[in-house]
Formats: sequence, C-alpha cells, structure tokens
Amino acid sequence: MSDPVWGQLAKAQDDAQTIDEAVAAAIVAHEEDPDAHTGAGESLETHKSQDVVDHPQSSIIMDKFNAKEDYHFTDFVSLAGWTTAGDVDINSWPGCNLNIIDGETEVSSIYTTIVVPGGYLRSGKDAQIQFTIYGDTEANTYALVFGFGAVGLTPNEGFGFKKDGSSFKAYVRVGATTVYSDELDDDFGVVHIYRAYYNSGTDEVEFYIDGVLVASIERPSGDWSINGIPWVYAKAQGEESGVIKVLSLEIFSNLS
Repeated sequence: MSDPVWGQLAKAQDDAQTIDEAVAAAIVAHEEDPDAHTGAGESLETHKSQDVVDHPQSSIIMDKFNAKEDYHFTDFVSLAGWTTAGDVDINSWPGCNLNIIDGETEVSSIYTTIVVPGGYLRSGKDAQIQFTIYGDTEANTYALVFGFGAVGLTPNEGFGFKKDGSSFKAYVRVGATTVYSDELDDDFGVVHIYRAYYNSGTDEVEFYIDGVLVASIERPSGDWSINGIPWVYAKAQGEESGVIKVLSLEIFSNLS
C-alpha cells in the first residue's frame, strides 16, 4: 500500500475539505483581512513606526505628492522680500544674523508679509512654521520672540515661542487673548529646531523641539484677523551683546 499524499487527506473525520484546500482557504482569508499584520509588534505596524522607512531611489513618483499643500523654505541666501530693523546681516551662510548690543543696537528683527496664499491663519486649515535657530551671546538675559505674528515682546495674533531672560514658553494669541505654555527648557546656546503646528482638526497648536512634542495649547475662541507674518524679534537686555542666528525657516499650509 502506497503512502497517502498528506495534502489530499481530509482535514478532519467530519469534514471532507482536504488539508490543501483548507490551507489555500486560510491564505485567501488572510490576504483579504484588512487588519492583517497591523497589531502591536506585527510587521506593518512596525514598518509604519520605524524612524527611517527606506525605499529605492526614485521610487516615489511626482503624482504621489500632495497638490493641496503650500510649502516654502529659506536659508536666507538673500534678504530680498524681508523687512529688517536694527542690525541684520547674512555675512555667514546658512542663515541670517540678528545682532544685538545693549545700549547700542537694542533690538534687531526680521519679518515678511505673506502674499500667497493670502490668509495663512484665517483659512481654518492646518499651518506650520519651523525655525532652526540658536543664540551666541555673552549672557542669557536677552529676549527673543519668533513665530507667526511676533511683532515685539508682546506677541501679536498668531503662535510661536517667547524667551524673556531665563523664561521660555510657547504661546498662542487670538484677538487680545494670549495663552502661554508651562516653562520649556531654555538651551539657546545650542542649535535646535523649533516647530509650531496648528492642527485645525483639534483646534490646538502643537509645539515641538527637535521633533519632540513639548507643549499643546488650545486656541482661544474667536477668529484670527491676520494672514500670519513670519517674524523673529530679538532684544538685548542686561548689558548684553551677541547674535541670534536664524539658520533656516520653513512654512507649510494646507490649502484643501
């Protein structure tokens, strides 16, 4: 008597389906399962959460980019289109220098008025601003405000970060109402990336330093009445001199 072919055997005494048929059916059911491999520690979930997801060069084609997002980047090769006050230069690349000297150049600032798209903050859509910035100063007493609509030490409508001596906080302002975060780590002697992201879905502004969420602020009630002006404002305080180096600035808005 020859040995039976295992796959052709019934999978159970009370089920005529063969083992081969049962295995094939299980594979089909697995392939049709939309939740397959998405559980904690499983392959798709792990792939999605990896710090680096690598793909072959040129594997992402142009039609996969979102056509409803507006994005701008500058490392200040030129100051054309920017309004400056005090002592601002681009003598070293990348970035621009806001020079401050107590008793001489007390305040240096830079800002620009957004033309397209009009109404960054009035649109009710997601918006984000990101600075790569650090301070090279004699002391840590200077003031610095940067974000959308900084204008001066008293933030205008918008959102961003504010340093005043040893105090460093995130802020959101609508109308005459300003909400501040708790104190954040003040480490401006080292280059960091500061991101402020308005999430229109939650109506909150999320604040990140080097990719780490450090604060979330619910937007005060009311409507922003400004377009949103990218602004950096630095002020010398306490017999101090030095430079605030803005290495780069990125702006993103969702137009959909």
